[in-house]
Amino acid sequence: MGQTRTLFIASSSQLGGAEKQLLLLLEKLKANQTIALCILDPSGEMNPRYQNLGITTYLSQRGPINNCLAIHQAVKDFQPDTVVNWLYKADILGGFIAKAHRVNHIVNSARNIKWVKFAKWKMALLVLAEKLTANHVISNSEDGKNFHIRYGYSAKKFTVIENFLDTNLVSLPKLPDQVCTIGIASRATEGKGHFEVINLLEGNADLAKKVQLSFIGPGIPEWQPLVSRLERSNLRYKLHSYSSDLSGWFQKVDLYAALSTLSESDSSSLLDAVLTLTPIISSPIQNFRKLSPQPPVVDPEERDELAQALNSVLDGDIEKAPELLARRENLLDTRGDEAILAKWERILNG
Repeated sequence: MGQTRTLFIASSSQLGGAEKQLLLLLEKLKANQTIALCILDPSGEMNPRYQNLGITTYLSQRGPINNCLAIHQAVKDFQPDTVVNWLYKADILGGFIAKAHRVNHIVNSARNIKWVKFAKWKMALLVLAEKLTANHVISNSEDGKNFHIRYGYSAKKFTVIENFLDTNLVSLPKLPDQVCTIGIASRATEGKGHFEVINLLEGNADLAKKVQLSFIGPGIPEWQPLVSRLERSNLRYKLHSYSSDLSGWFQKVDLYAALSTLSESDSSSLLDAVLTLTPIISSPIQNFRKLSPQPPVVDPEERDELAQALNSVLDGDIEKAPELLARRENLLDTRGDEAILAKWERILNG
């Protein structure tokens, strides 16, 4: 019996947490699996990294019609046994097109849903695609799984597979500064924590004088609303592209603010902060709470609570090296690549 042929369909090539996780997965699978990748939006910084993997890659022009044509061509050429749809556009387009080609094994993803909050008709379409096309749905946490089930996904289709760790990151000695640098690494979409921190600091001049913000992400044009907001404020801030050295960026961050209010529950950037020994405050999301020792937990939508947490840090109540080292070691001990990869291989091999 030959190797299973698996086609991954990626909605985006922007450098976000989900796209980074796909790269880590493909790197680990390519030695023992026959895999190919179809990228629906190849304009992002991850595209050359995907192509450097040395696997068969299909690139789409932007737009839904071009996306459908690219998926059709990829499925027709590669003849996959399994199709894995990565993020929600792929779940819909990839699922139905793979089904039309009589692919018998289709795997959808269920990660952070901002669509539920802003466009419920899209969620209804996702549920329909899951019902009619998917054999399996992968979530990166129990919270994420349960969230989707509440909106109509089939509980029996779910498997929880945690995110991989980026063990290429290194911890560098922190660089001293006169002010406390608060960092966030993510897309600047609503619910990721950027605007919650900005809102707090704009209304608290004493606190704002003691800190500066450092955001790293995909850059313009996606960041334009964030940039416009920062330019209207009197806050000190620095913006960095994901193409920057991530270990070097964490070196200059005194406090990582993992303040997502979305349904995501296994943040890649939070894991990166742990690996680089960066002090953290986090929102009360499931996998954040599993960290040991647990970082301070705050509700980012409660300004008084968030202000109290930041003032405590500025007063010297910040995590020290023994806590940070223990957290990193516990994370490395409890989340090994081999166990996570084995879960994926079981799913892909049907």
